[in-house]
Amino acid sequence: MNRRDMIKIAPMAACAAAVSTAAFSAPQETPVAIAYREWAAFAAAVHGAPREMPDKLFDAMCDKRHDMERAMFAIPAVTINDTMLKLLAYTDHANDFTSDGDNTPEKILREGMALMGVTA
Repeated sequence: MNRRDMIKIAPMAACAAAVSTAAFSAPQETPVAIAYREWAAFAAAVHGAPREMPDKLFDAMCDKRHDMERAMFAIPAVTINDTMLKLLAYTDHANDFTSDGDNTPEKILREGMALMGVTA
């Protein structure tokens, strides 16, 4: 590379330096993803609770897990990944896919359909 070539690319180098490194960083974690990560850690603790744990304490843990789920479901999905995380939480990682009285599965699936541009 000679001086003439370097002079030609100098403006490109200035442009490259002006581009923020934030443009190339990993995307921010969504509120649903944060809530899911917290839920998953707590759900693992619930599943790992010792059998000799008093029922009252175990029931309180289950209630807290359900509160965390309801809070997560109330957060609007920003990406289709958010929808999938909500479904994973709702189904306890695909172990239970029963409906509740609030039509949660339908709400989550319709939210995902909207993000995908699918109409039914």
